[in-house]
Amino acid sequence: MKKGIIAAAVVVLILGVIGYSVFTSSIASEKKYEEAVELLEQGKTDEAYKILTEIKRYKNSLEIAEDIFYEKKFEALSSAEVGDIITFGRYEQDNDPENGTEDIEWVVIEKSDRHLFVISKYAIDCIEFDTTFTSDALTWENSTIRRWLNRTFYTDALDPVEQMKIIETENGEEVTDKVFLLSSEEIESFVDFFDRTCAATEYTKSKGAFTTDSRPDYPELNVENACNWWTRTIGQGSRTVVCIDYEYGSAGSYGSPANDNNKAVRPAMKISIVKPE
Repeated sequence: MKKGIIAAAVVVLILGVIGYSVFTSSIASEKKYEEAVELLEQGKTDEAYKILTEIKRYKNSLEIAEDIFYEKKFEALSSAEVGDIITFGRYEQDNDPENGTEDIEWVVIEKSDRHLFVISKYAIDCIEFDTTFTSDALTWENSTIRRWLNRTFYTDALDPVEQMKIIETENGEEVTDKVFLLSSEEIESFVDFFDRTCAATEYTKSKGAFTTDSRPDYPELNVENACNWWTRTIGQGSRTVVCIDYEYGSAGSYGSPANDNNKAVRPAMKISIVKPE
């Protein structure tokens, strides 16, 4: 009997704690919402946008944030052409977390009437392509880096409104990605040879990416802090992946070991430029 009473009391206590947590969270969200509205009235839309995307589930925060996105950011996206640089999302790059994250720069490599196809201008992180030790065949679909791009990076780098603008891309049979790596074939098709050498950010260098000046004897290829970066194309060697070479911007077919921890990451994705009516 006593055990039943104690169990019931515990349940009541837990429900009370949950209810209090929800109540205090609601109060905090209301304060932030009011702050965002006040900032909007002052014309400080960037500050308001940041708050509204943080409290995205509160009242109509996300709808207001989306309106700000179309008013302030959409024109720059929709007017961009192949070869242009756009900013979209934020990520740590200068290796100084205390000053917050920095805008991510993307190179437009293809444009249609519905989307921009982009790749990051800089190599923005350094992780292994795959950390699984198995005899199974190495695939993009089951790789560590694919999960990281579509879960960790997607969530950390893009705010809720930006996430809504990403078009899922087919990268294999029954394989769709929001964020991905370019294949070696896509690089040949979309990325000019002289743009394939890529600089690593300070944060990427701190994560262990090997960097060097690329080609001082060829000024048009010379890039300070040039690095090797992953493609999603599986190499011909055992559990290897094709990489873009820091020195020549070329892709060897044999590939580098999938668990190399000094290769950098250049995410790619497709951003919708269709404005709702």
